[in-house]
Amino acid sequence: MTDWLDDPFFERVDVDTKAIPSWFPLKDDWDGERYDELFHDSDPILLSTFGRFHNKNPQMYELFCKFTLEAFSSGRDYYSHWAIAQRIRWYTTIETSGSDFKLSNDLIAIYARLVVYKHQKIKGFFKFKKMKKVRSKPEGIH
Repeated sequence: MTDWLDDPFFERVDVDTKAIPSWFPLKDDWDGERYDELFHDSDPILLSTFGRFHNKNPQMYELFCKFTLEAFSSGRDYYSHWAIAQRIRWYTTIETSGSDFKLSNDLIAIYARLVVYKHQKIKGFFKFKKMKKVRSKPEGIH
């Protein structure tokens, strides 16, 4: 098993003395404090896995943003990021044609945190728990 420190997706890039993890897809919108607030308890192995998955499936983040902002615009005070993930699964398998792709449950919390990171107006819309550490390769990740 490879040590997570050897994983290229977890290398850090120095920009203006702040370290941006290379897995992080929103580099143009970097804010170290906001990052620490949302990702301070994230498992580095999971973040590395997320980086690889996101590079292959950037549309997943776009869909998470789209459906989250739709739910937020409906007037709700809070909503489930798991429900957003289920909405994406429905959309990609039922409403659209093409090949299905899997969204690992292990990545849902990271997507939700990224949406909150990008769209600060929805802070508090999702209820976040402490993220669990990964014991093995996340399910559905290749």
